[in-house]
Amino acid sequence: MSLGQLMNFGGISTHTSYQKWLNGYLSDLRITKGVGRTVTAAPTAPFPRPTISGHVYDAAAAPVAKTILVRDRSTGLYLGGANSDPSTGLYTFYPPDFGEAIVERIDELADPVTDEAVFDLDPSVGAVGGTLPADTRAHALTFLGDAKISTDALSFVFDGSGDVIQSTSSRYTLGTDDFCIDIEFYPINGGRGSNYARLFQLGANTTAGTLVIFTGTTTPTIIEAKFWDGATYQSLANSSPTTYADNAWHKLQLRRVAGVFFMTIDDVLVSTSATTAYNIAAATLSIGANAANAENFYGRIGKVRISRGARRAAAATPTSRLLKMPADSGSGENALIYDRVIPGG
Repeated sequence: MSLGQLMNFGGISTHTSYQKWLNGYLSDLRITKGVGRTVTAAPTAPFPRPTISGHVYDAAAAPVAKTILVRDRSTGLYLGGANSDPSTGLYTFYPPDFGEAIVERIDELADPVTDEAVFDLDPSVGAVGGTLPADTRAHALTFLGDAKISTDALSFVFDGSGDVIQSTSSRYTLGTDDFCIDIEFYPINGGRGSNYARLFQLGANTTAGTLVIFTGTTTPTIIEAKFWDGATYQSLANSSPTTYADNAWHKLQLRRVAGVFFMTIDDVLVSTSATTAYNIAAATLSIGANAANAENFYGRIGKVRISRGARRAAAATPTSRLLKMPADSGSGENALIYDRVIPGG
């Protein structure tokens, strides 16, 4: 058959000398063009079965048993589901057609890492050596001083002298809700360009409802978190006597659950507060210094995330999963995956 010729199914009615008609039924019919779907050997069945398969892994890249759901990418309708094998992580699902489908794990349909994140700053998203216009949640960022992305695009560089990243949004106002703040930090000279250098601050100094996370005055440094109640700073967490070495990466997590603050650094719970009713009312975020552009951090800051909600706050997160946001990629690791179904795939 050449380009432009008429295609007929079930009969020929256009020929002037004869007509041929099928007495019966037609079911599936496929015409394949191209090497990818060309049959080079006799198939075991007349029509390859639509198949989606993949593997599900946990945060440590180990196979895990999970329930997966499959939905049609075009209509959004769910097609069914399957369970992954606990030993191999393998799942297999047979959709009704050869359309494109989306596979989701049950626990990622409402993943608190994703849907509770109100701020997510990732230096690897921006241009190397430059600055980011926004975080991954589309909040505008302001870079003061010469704060910039490192040449390896793994962190933001702060020289301890006026560098700060700021952003303002009503979504940052945590109120009395449960929340989780995750920060990667790399101190130099105790992390201080000045005393009590700020890693993170929501609000302005001596403004009611402000939350601060900052270094101590020793080298190596301790880490503290405090809340300004309108009259004085109230201590929330203090890592002392544990200190954190210079020229090394550390991962900090500050969580509030039902009014209780928990600080975890490098997978170790270092401080727990009494139950509080502090209202974190601020909407301006400063990273690397306070809102007045003083008390400057010296070193590097990696990913920073604020998650607002009870599910994320309730789970202390191991190092391998800290700050890992979902991405459209392979199955597992809290990711949506897009499987294009091909014959025999």
